[in-house]
Amino acid sequence: MVKYNFIIIMVTILGCKAPEFTLSKGDYPIVGLRTDGYFLGGLDNTGLSDNVVSVYFIYQNGVIYYIGSVLDSELKEYLNYANTKDFHNATNDQRGDITQWGIFRTDNEDVEYEIHSPSSGGRVKSVIRYGKILNDTTFIISHFLNNYDRKPKKRPTHEVYHFRKYSPKPDSTNIFIK
Repeated sequence: MVKYNFIIIMVTILGCKAPEFTLSKGDYPIVGLRTDGYFLGGLDNTGLSDNVVSVYFIYQNGVIYYIGSVLDSELKEYLNYANTKDFHNATNDQRGDITQWGIFRTDNEDVEYEIHSPSSGGRVKSVIRYGKILNDTTFIISHFLNNYDRKPKKRPTHEVYHFRKYSPKPDSTNIFIK
């Protein structure tokens, strides 16, 4: 019986290892975009009574925090939660959610970031988005690579993100990105 319990415990521990990122964080600051707030945007939701928006905090250390896709009318509530002790505890222990943290890089006017996406079964995999910086408050994502595809390839998209000043930002410390 002890032997079977040991096997079950080892399988559980080994199966819970956080997935790796394919992008490396690098040791350089984010250049070309403001980082004293958050970026809001996503796919064009024109015509909806309440737009769904994606919210990202980008940090100078190359970390990106995805607060989620939320109704525009609920944005303030989500931002307030991001600065609570409950948020900090939930995202920095072993039960933290890797689907909220990622790696963000800029190179001249190019931008790319990788975030793990929730799985409907099996291991969590990542999605990498690629785009261009228009100015220090706007960037556009034009392609994405979904690592859930059998043969991942870049697919077109059109996501526009605009900066909004916000303070204080949530801490970028997490268990997934060293």
